[in-house]
Amino acid sequence: MRIYKHIITILVLANMFLMFACTNDMDISQPVEPGLEDKVSISLFTRAQDYSIPVTRGGANETGIEKTPYVLVFKVDGTSTKCIETVRAVEDLTTDKRYVLLTRQATGTYRFLILANNGTHFYFEDQRYEWSESNLETYLVGKELSYISENLLTDKLDSPQQNTVPYTSSGWDHLLPMSYLTDPVSGINDNTKIGEVGSPLQMVRGVAKLVFINEPELYLDSSTSSQMRYNKFVMGGVVSIMNTPRQGKVYNMDDNPLTTIGLTEVAKNDYSDMLLSMQDVNESWAPPYMQASWGDPCYVHETAADGGLFFIIKGDLTADFGTGTEETRTFYYKMAPVDNNFAQIGIERNHSYEFRIINVRGPGHSTVAEAMAAPPSNKLLLDYEVTSVDLSSHHVIANGHYYLGVSNSRYITYTDEPGTWQQAFSIVTDYFSQSGAWSPIRNEILSTQGITCDVSAISSSADASHPQVVNVKFDNSISTGWVEVWLGDLTLTVRVDRSGVVPVGGERLIYYKYYKDPGAGNEWWEYEHYLINGNVDSGASSWIKLAPGSETIPSAAVGYTSGGGAYFSPDPAVLTNVTDVVTSGIGKIQVYITDNSIAAGGTGQVRNGTFYLSTGYHPSYAPQNWTDRIKIDIKQAGS
Repeated sequence: MRIYKHIITILVLANMFLMFACTNDMDISQPVEPGLEDKVSISLFTRAQDYSIPVTRGGANETGIEKTPYVLVFKVDGTSTKCIETVRAVEDLTTDKRYVLLTRQATGTYRFLILANNGTHFYFEDQRYEWSESNLETYLVGKELSYISENLLTDKLDSPQQNTVPYTSSGWDHLLPMSYLTDPVSGINDNTKIGEVGSPLQMVRGVAKLVFINEPELYLDSSTSSQMRYNKFVMGGVVSIMNTPRQGKVYNMDDNPLTTIGLTEVAKNDYSDMLLSMQDVNESWAPPYMQASWGDPCYVHETAADGGLFFIIKGDLTADFGTGTEETRTFYYKMAPVDNNFAQIGIERNHSYEFRIINVRGPGHSTVAEAMAAPPSNKLLLDYEVTSVDLSSHHVIANGHYYLGVSNSRYITYTDEPGTWQQAFSIVTDYFSQSGAWSPIRNEILSTQGITCDVSAISSSADASHPQVVNVKFDNSISTGWVEVWLGDLTLTVRVDRSGVVPVGGERLIYYKYYKDPGAGNEWWEYEHYLINGNVDSGASSWIKLAPGSETIPSAAVGYTSGGGAYFSPDPAVLTNVTDVVTSGIGKIQVYITDNSIAAGGTGQVRNGTFYLSTGYHPSYAPQNWTDRIKIDIKQAGS
């Protein structure tokens, strides 16, 4: 059994990802009624449109949003981020515009938390209330953002069994819950916006999507030259999801799932009906015998790794069961989401999980009850792969017919082998999955002189579940270049940079730019990007460390490279306070590459690692809400 976690970070346009879509920008302000002079009218978004990101073959409306979401206003004061106002958006039916009336604030720093598609009721401090402005004001105003994150919860599923499938069954609104916390803004006035064309909101789904695929392992029959299955298993679908949380956080500030909430089972009609059903995949690109539940997914709340989540699947196995002839029997199998070591994995919000069964080695259980009482079949009877797709990643643009996205808009590699292939970024699109005839369009991947890409066009199989990786290599004389991705009238550009290998003794990387005014004789350093947060891949988290940057640049700056780094010796005092995940409130992040010598506790061997930085506009440029992603590959020398 193999597990792959593709962090395809899709920094998505609001109008695409279940997000706020801005098809045309609204006037900065709406008329304010007499007596409301202390209020300011702020445009939220215009008409929401449905874009398939990722490809929505069925299930809930993953790209829809209610017309009047709630906006919570928080005042930032030092370490405090406290709710001061709760408002529901208003729809102007004459213009199809949406806006909110917020109290004017001449000074101070503020953030907006947008909450949408949350149904009719919520829980706060273990009590159930109707969603309304008055209830939110009564219970949330004066509370810290962190407290609201932990205590504002969705409505509960039934217990001990939920008999309708959440978000896809009759009686549900088919819209997935979502939230978004904006970057800080200075004051609240006529120039304030919450989402606009070119810098839309990037909403995050509050649930995870589960899809199952049956793709049996094949072999070539030499006598017939045909592809044959090692086993003849036809999956009907999933009849039960056990130990799924009854509710989740409306907004999750720290990405930690609830661990004290009750669990339930989702099933239909005493297991006689499928929760999600499999369909044959009769596409030219699909291998023989492939099945998938793309048209019938399930959605669940995030759950911790030790939550005990498992699934009961049903299918028909054709084999010789000791009678001397083949026959077909129906069996149930218990599946748990586990890693390579058969340890349970957690389920994260805004992720799509594909459970791909590749081999069924033998008969399962005759009844659902037997399967539930037994250990998971993963170890003995089932081989499968897990693909986890983060649905909040790639920078995406769209034209109303299809979208195009790249995982990061900048790539930096620290290496002494410029002529080797480097995995720079990945591409997603739904263009090739669109139904109907399309005229030929431009499909090119171009690069500037000295930069070579391993592909020249976007693959027809590139989608959100199968991103196309683009590798680049540099000529020895080139340290900076660009890669352009064209699909019809959509184009995205990725900047690629190369710096030297990090020395064995380690370095502190601070992403500054060097400026000099020859006329005045002045010179200074400034951060090249306004950095919001960063994270290190798990394989390198022990030696690549992140910390918030300082307001001033140390006088020990010794140089600037084309890769964007000003280098300093590691500071042991600071290294005690660093981590592999960091959020910066001042737009500055420092990266520490620790000493790799054996004497300092390093490996003494060459090592490679990857980390990511998210960038955005400085709050002084508000109200522009925009983020992007930088991927950095590090090669550190050994001793």
